[in-house]
Amino acid sequence: MSRSTAFALAVSFAVITVNVALLPSGLSAQDVGETKEIAPGIVLKTLSEEPTDIPGFDKVRIVEITIQPGASLPDGTKMAFPMFCTVLKGDMTFLVDGVERRYRAGDSYTCRAGQKFEGKNTGIEAYKERMHWLMPAAQR
Repeated sequence: MSRSTAFALAVSFAVITVNVALLPSGLSAQDVGETKEIAPGIVLKTLSEEPTDIPGFDKVRIVEITIQPGASLPDGTKMAFPMFCTVLKGDMTFLVDGVERRYRAGDSYTCRAGQKFEGKNTGIEAYKERMHWLMPAAQR
């Protein structure tokens, strides 16, 4: 095996390993239209998946998450993809990489792949957010 082939295999393995590590079971791929409870009181629904014109990203997957009052994100939740998010309903405070941030209905924000989120809905209504996951060519 040549050095370049060995290097290519090592890089491929590293990319696969990192991608699997950044996809907690609840945030893994699911089919369009599929709804999955990723933790008690937290539902993730894949709304659509479309091609994108953004360089380096083949697709955008549009996902909606609903977090019921009292529900918490699973420990170690990391963003699997860079994304743009818009809060549709509710009000919630998160620890984002250890920094407290509060998001309310109408707010929008961005996340990078690997960014760590912690949070519990302490409000009296469900928190609902729409996420636009930017998916690199190697992801599905």
